[in-house]
Amino acid sequence: MKHVLLALSAFIALPALADEMLAVSGKDSVRLTQGACPAAIQALIQPDMRSRFRGAVAMVNGVQFKPCWALLPDGRIALQYEDGDGALLPLAQFQRVPDA
Repeated sequence: MKHVLLALSAFIALPALADEMLAVSGKDSVRLTQGACPAAIQALIQPDMRSRFRGAVAMVNGVQFKPCWALLPDGRIALQYEDGDGALLPLAQFQRVPDA
């Protein structure tokens, strides 16, 4: 039952991710977009999971990266970087980016 509730909560959160979302921690940030995940990063992702990943822009220690992201059933955001590094961030850390 716990897994069903987690999956349901992630499904309910999906409409909120239709817009760009931003997480900021000090000078570092991650912006989730609906852009395409670059092919170089898709090659690092399991084939059955690739369609779930979208583009992102991350600023880490003053350096810009373009990872891919996906919402996991447990409510965390999985980030995959081109160098093979990855990160997990709680969805609650992200705020909707206001329309410009």
